[in-house]
Amino acid sequence: MTVETTNVYASNYQWLGIALEDSWGVAPAGPTAWIPVTSPTYTPVPQLLSDQALRGMNGVDYGQQIGMITSTFSYTTYLYADSVFSHLAAILGPDTVTGDTAPYTHTASLLNNGQPPSYTLFYNDGSGSLLPISGAKASSVKFTIKSGGLVELAVSWVAKKAGDPVTGVNTPTTAIPMPAWTALISIAGNQYTKYSEVDWEFKRATAPITALTGTQDPSAIFAPGLEVDGTFTGIYQGVTDNDYANFLANTQPGMSIVVTNQNDDTHSLTLQFSQIAYQVASFSASSNYMEVKATTKALMNTTDATDGEMSPAKAILISTQSTAF
Repeated sequence: MTVETTNVYASNYQWLGIALEDSWGVAPAGPTAWIPVTSPTYTPVPQLLSDQALRGMNGVDYGQQIGMITSTFSYTTYLYADSVFSHLAAILGPDTVTGDTAPYTHTASLLNNGQPPSYTLFYNDGSGSLLPISGAKASSVKFTIKSGGLVELAVSWVAKKAGDPVTGVNTPTTAIPMPAWTALISIAGNQYTKYSEVDWEFKRATAPITALTGTQDPSAIFAPGLEVDGTFTGIYQGVTDNDYANFLANTQPGMSIVVTNQNDDTHSLTLQFSQIAYQVASFSASSNYMEVKATTKALMNTTDATDGEMSPAKAILISTQSTAF
């Protein structure tokens, strides 16, 4: 009897790199940025083709083949100035850079006349295998800004299946994550300090497009229409509470969030939603005091658009980086 050897790999040896693709599904030579992550999960998604043709017997399944293969990849990271805008460009549209000297301004809003850019994810699985996951399109980018913590991003991608392992050098970022306490939250032009948590999720029903290509790869990964949803939790201010009053009156104010690093007023990320529609606003007791909880949607508007059309949001990063993410 042969006894197989079981290898054990430390999970802390995992790392993730990313690079913008020039053409969909064509992996660049290696990462151009490195993203510190928690809970990375790579999942191959094959089509399972079952042979259930009748053969005059009482069984059902006679065989299985593999059809088209794609993959999903998800993780959580923090708000690092050298990687956050890759996620925003992937879910909104390309990064536009302005400025002749540092700091440079990076801007992204909804691209209406095409698809958002694609990326290759370079994932080291902890065993030393660096897997290129090309053709990746974002399906969800969720910001969680919660008092007492760091700003978190939960990110999900749909991509081609991982390619054969490649060589690459891990170059961890030296950027520090932005803490949530620096967030300045404004609604209808008024800054509020009542919020304990604000979440915004950008999401698309990203999925592969099938075609007869002679390979198991999809012909494309398609990112359809963008939805942007927000949830807010704050200290209830009575019947004149801005969230409660906006919900009842169907007021559709603008909202902006500005986040910086500690002791750094020059470099910042701004998330702008110039028209939000309240879906729910309720108040109840927390353990000791009254809270208001609201859910909203960001509506398409011309103010947040950079292409002359409409967008539900605009992202602006002030950074030392002169090239697009």
